[in-house]
Amino acid sequence: MDQNDDGGENVFSLPNPEELICAIDSYYSSHLAMRIQISHPHNGDKYSLGFLMVRYFSGPTRWMGANFHICPWEEAARLYLELREYKDLDLAPETLQEISEKHFHLYAVSSLNPKMEIRIFAGSGGLVTE
Repeated sequence: MDQNDDGGENVFSLPNPEELICAIDSYYSSHLAMRIQISHPHNGDKYSLGFLMVRYFSGPTRWMGANFHICPWEEAARLYLELREYKDLDLAPETLQEISEKHFHLYAVSSLNPKMEIRIFAGSGGLVTE
């Protein structure tokens, strides 16, 4: 499901991502699945992103801008350590790097509002075809 996960901007290759409006369409906590509807306010283009194994979300439920990128593994590892259930378990840096690079990604959105932070910590994410 991951696309273009080289850490660059616009990992889902959406056209004109700064012009798109995003809204959380659904989140199923029992399945750790999130769906985001994306639309262009003028031309009617619509897209859908799906994220699986979602462990964390921060941000509003609706925002402007769909320029997603994948954060460096070190940032994802810090969040993983904050979220994990067994905090007394020591993990080697190599293990944290493997978890952060192979099993989970921290997706972030470059929003038009620089004060707004949108982050999704998930196992995978990608365009959903209907």
